[in-house]
Amino acid sequence: MDHGEKSKVIILNNKDDINLTLLNEDKLFLFRDSFISSEVLYRSSEKLAGIGICNIHLPEKKVNFSDNLYRILGYEPGSFIPTLRLILKFVHPEDKKILKGITKIESEVNNNSEFHRPLRIITKNEETKYVSINSKLKETENAQTVMISVKDITMEMKEIMKLREQNKELKRINAQLSAFNMVASHDLQEPLRKIQIFSSRMESINDATPHNISDYTFKIKNTAQRMQQLVSDLIAYSETSKPDIKFEKVNLKNIVKGVLKEMAFHIDEKKASITTSELPEATVIPFQIHQLFVNILSNSLKYCLPDVPPKVTIKQEDVTDIDLNKLTGYNKSDLISISIEDNGIGFDPIEAENIFLVFKRLHGKLEFDGTGIGLAICKNIIDNHTGYIRAEGNPGSGTKITFTLPRDRN
Repeated sequence: MDHGEKSKVIILNNKDDINLTLLNEDKLFLFRDSFISSEVLYRSSEKLAGIGICNIHLPEKKVNFSDNLYRILGYEPGSFIPTLRLILKFVHPEDKKILKGITKIESEVNNNSEFHRPLRIITKNEETKYVSINSKLKETENAQTVMISVKDITMEMKEIMKLREQNKELKRINAQLSAFNMVASHDLQEPLRKIQIFSSRMESINDATPHNISDYTFKIKNTAQRMQQLVSDLIAYSETSKPDIKFEKVNLKNIVKGVLKEMAFHIDEKKASITTSELPEATVIPFQIHQLFVNILSNSLKYCLPDVPPKVTIKQEDVTDIDLNKLTGYNKSDLISISIEDNGIGFDPIEAENIFLVFKRLHGKLEFDGTGIGLAICKNIIDNHTGYIRAEGNPGSGTKITFTLPRDRN
């Protein structure tokens, strides 16, 4: 349309919409536009970005929530009147100190200083969400106001935690590969070399006396049995890393009863006494927890003091601060802790961490039979249950192994 041409403008109002119809001799133009108030635009942007706003007016401590902050907390906008005390009720117990620091901002920071804090909140439906907190102090002649933006970062945090778990698993697999490389280069080849040596000697014996033949045959048999045990332990170790494992709610005392029945002959042979207290229910992988008790009890029977019958106590323990530090994100009520304590030869406390390393032997194989895989299997099993296992002991004073794991699976 030329500027010189005459045009007719018709304006029709319909709520927020304005239809502009421009008419001239040749063409009909229809324009539709929407005039949105700044408040509507703000609310839409806030919701789209997943951000909520909280303003705290100081020193009166008056609190205002934006509509989307209500939604982030799982409520309808305006469904309750926010207060500082009420805000803290939404914060995860372990993260309350973060938000308390923000409410004291006026005495701790200079004007316009900014704080950035991540924390967990509990919504109306008991869902845990992760949010990032960005707070800023604004001062005017009449008042101070803390402005807090709350961004829902739950999806981002879940991805980060997933990546952390994957990295942790990769490190564990790399450690296993290094250990397998060591056993393939030494532990598996060493018995094979002995079998070859003793077989060659048998072939080259000129005075093939029954005593010589019997001695070499005995050594070959023992060496072959040791390698067979090593291969069996390696298979058991690899079995604990299978992904298709199912958790079930069971009573741990029933599992221990099955273990004691399975090991009855060995227990009688050692004249051992096993004392078991009441044990709790837990959601676990039953066959793995069975293997865990078998391996720990086997060690207690094996590493006993000369001429001293083994005594083993299995009981539930109180969850300690050590356990909580290792298993972050849990309360004491979420966890169970079980100990197996014996009166055996013990170990040097400096080896408390090494005792769970794969193929790590604290004693020579001439002193005690073993492949050094048993407790490494236990560590793998507890890792599968996202738990924590530790050992305590002193030479000649016995060993206490304690494992802590979640009572239920979320």
